[in-house]
Amino acid sequence: MANIEAKPDREFIPIEDGKHEGIIVDAQINKHGKYDYLDLQITCDQMTREDTGEEITLKASYPPYISPSSKLGQLIKRLGIDIETGQEFDTDELKTITVSYQTMQVGGKGENSDKVYANILPETVKKLKQ
Repeated sequence: MANIEAKPDREFIPIEDGKHEGIIVDAQINKHGKYDYLDLQITCDQMTREDTGEEITLKASYPPYISPSSKLGQLIKRLGIDIETGQEFDTDELKTITVSYQTMQVGGKGENSDKVYANILPETVKKLKQ
């Protein structure tokens, strides 16, 4: 048996389509159905929730496979990280990198079909030029 804590609904915060900036604050491998993905949590334009004060983060997901043509391999290259064939990669290297990215709003499914969510377009995440 598992204990699950009931939490209140979070406030809905609209995020406009288009270009945003943020910092990668987390990078974890998670299951999406039967497949693994590397999920990056990225802050959004230093926005915070009015109800809790916590930073708003959006998620970008990548299959956890690195090659020159894979989505994750291309992301790593855009972030300026060099990896040699056969070399292991620590996802913690991604944390604290400041990036820019594009978002697109998509409709929810099922009981959330009346809501619109902002999705990061994974191929647009790139290191922000300082």
